[in-house]
Amino acid sequence: MKVKLIEILDAMNYTGIGAQFLYHIGTEEIVMLSDKVFGLTRNEKLEKDVRKNPDDYIDLPNEYEIDEIGMMDTYIENFPESELKEELRDTLVGRSPHQKFEEKLKAIELWDDWVQYRAGEYDWIARKWAADNGLTIVE
Repeated sequence: MKVKLIEILDAMNYTGIGAQFLYHIGTEEIVMLSDKVFGLTRNEKLEKDVRKNPDDYIDLPNEYEIDEIGMMDTYIENFPESELKEELRDTLVGRSPHQKFEEKLKAIELWDDWVQYRAGEYDWIARKWAADNGLTIVE
């Protein structure tokens, strides 16, 4: 069984904003089960097939398994102890941590560094998910 890395990464990026994806073993395709954000109706035919044949599908990593806040925290831990490190930690507390983190990193011109770090983490998660499920990554 094989899967395209770019398709896993695309699904993972979209998962962070509320969609649910599955890998169909028979077709070797990633399918979207639902989308909470854009209000797309659930695919009832797919839902029925998933209930009837659950062993034909593998869940892609969900937003909790991806854990972007944890990823942000790990990114911050790479900084030496400083006022900046504390300011970055503070962005993760309270409401809108993603937005506060992004604004702070852009203000100190580290946004591109974060984007590269995050891409590496997503790549690692995707490859681990594929390996854990016996899938071969196609670049």
